[in-house]
Amino acid sequence: MKHPRWLGIGFFIIAVAVLFVVVYVFQPPPTTVTETVSVRSSVTPPAMSPILRLHAEDTAQTAFFPMQTEGKEQESAQAALIQQRDQLYWGFEQISLGLSQGQKPDLNQVQSMLFQQEQLVQAGVLKLEDALGYSQFLKQILPEIANQIDLHIARLKQQGKQ
Repeated sequence: MKHPRWLGIGFFIIAVAVLFVVVYVFQPPPTTVTETVSVRSSVTPPAMSPILRLHAEDTAQTAFFPMQTEGKEQESAQAALIQQRDQLYWGFEQISLGLSQGQKPDLNQVQSMLFQQEQLVQAGVLKLEDALGYSQFLKQILPEIANQIDLHIARLKQQGKQ
């Protein structure tokens, strides 16, 4: 009579172990941000007057700064996306930890995590395979929202085709 209980406990432990494997082993490596170095030519034609030379240098500097600012904005946006991805991984870890302690995750939080997951896949910060793996895991542990997770998986697959 106690065998079904142990079977259920064993299945739960295996599910938690699979989640940890998915979170830690299949986590994409952090992307490195490379710095863009601008090389300005300091060669000026000898026929240029000092006034024209100063104007040319000013023009080169003002043309350089928007590109530098744009690069920094892209770097900060990329860093923010990576931070969101890490928070998403942390959220999945917290769900797994809560499940191991017998707590059910908040369904609204899970739905917002699924939406965030779609955005990160679309931005290219999260791999489609990882997102599908997390979604399949959530589908197994949360059968009450399996239909919503199926819709989420379909949207992810549609993103992968684009």
